[in-house]
Amino acid sequence: SAHADACVLAATYDVAERVHAPLRALVAGYREQLRFLPLVSVSLAYAAATRSRAYVVQVPTVENADALLIFLQHNKAPDRTPAGHSLITVYTDGIATPRYLEMSDDDITAWARREIERLFPELAGSFKFSSVSKWPVAGYLATPGFWARTHALLNALPEAGRVQIAGDLFGAGSMESAVTWGERAAQRIIKCHSRSAQ
Repeated sequence: SAHADACVLAATYDVAERVHAPLRALVAGYREQLRFLPLVSVSLAYAAATRSRAYVVQVPTVENADALLIFLQHNKAPDRTPAGHSLITVYTDGIATPRYLEMSDDDITAWARREIERLFPELAGSFKFSSVSKWPVAGYLATPGFWARTHALLNALPEAGRVQIAGDLFGAGSMESAVTWGERAAQRIIKCHSRSAQ
C-alpha cells in the first residue's frame, strides 16, 4: 500500500469509487444508476484547408445516425495544423458505437472519410493519415435524475479533504475539463495544506 498527504483522483466514477471507498456513502446508489456512454473517435489529417471556419458541428440523427459530433481541430487554434491543412475528428453516436468498436481502424477511417469528404468536398484527394481511438467507457449517459444526483454528489464532497476529484469523474473527458478540474483540485489541496501548516 502507498501513503500520501494528499491525492487527486482523475478517473471515471466506477474506478474512483473502487480506489476511494468513502465515495460510496456520499450519494446512495450513485454507481448503480450510472449508465456508461461508449464512443469511438477518428481524427483525419488533410493537406488542404476547409472552407468552413466552424469548430464544432453537431450532427442531427436524421442526417447521420452513426455520427455524433465533428470537430474541425484546425479552427480551434492556429497551432493545431500547419497552415493550409485540416485536422478533423469525428465521434460516433453512442447507440451506433458498439458496432464501431468491433470494426477495424481501416474500416472506421473509410467511413469517416466518406462522411467528411461529402461534407467538405474541398478535402477530397488530400487525405494524409488517421488516428482511431476506441473508448468502451467514455462518459455517462444523462439518464433521468443524472444531473440531480451528480449535483448532490458534488455538494457532498468535502471541500477541504485530502482526497480531491479531477478528470473524468462527472462527465466525458476533454482537455478543457481535465485542466479545469485539475486546477480546482490543486487549489483545494494547497488550501488544505496551508491550514495544516499553520
